[in-house]
Order: sequence, then C-alpha cells, then structure tokens
Amino acid sequence: AKTLIDRPPPHCSAQSWVIYDRSSKTALFGRMEKERREIASLTKIMNFYTVLNLIDRKCISTNTKIIIDEEAA
Repeated sequence: AKTLIDRPPPHCSAQSWVIYDRSSKTALFGRMEKERREIASLTKIMNFYTVLNLIDRKCISTNTKIIIDEEAA
C-alpha cells in the first residue's frame, strides 16, 4: 500500500499551507510553510484544534464520518 508521502502533494490554492504528521512530528507536504504570514481566521483554527483534541480524547478513528446538521452549521 502506498503511503501519503509516496503520493504527489495535493492541489491547494492557498498562498501557503502545510500537512503535518503529528505522530512523527514532521511536515509531509507544504508550500511556503516556513514563511511568516498574518494569522488565518482564529475561528477556523480553533475549530480544527477542538476537533483534533476530541479525536484524541475520545479515541475516534480519523475515518469516522461525522455529520453536522444545519442548525450547528
């Protein structure tokens, strides 16, 4: 089976981005990931941080599908 690193980097239209592997603590892909930039939306960052923490604390598989209803969205 191919690993993520064996595949080409994903297409992303953002000026800079990074895909980071928390288990190995390394950046797998990125574009201008070391350039200093203004912070992105704090709401988006905190949502992502919260989801990652819940995944860790509740031992949820990253393959688990989570449905967000219209009221929550």
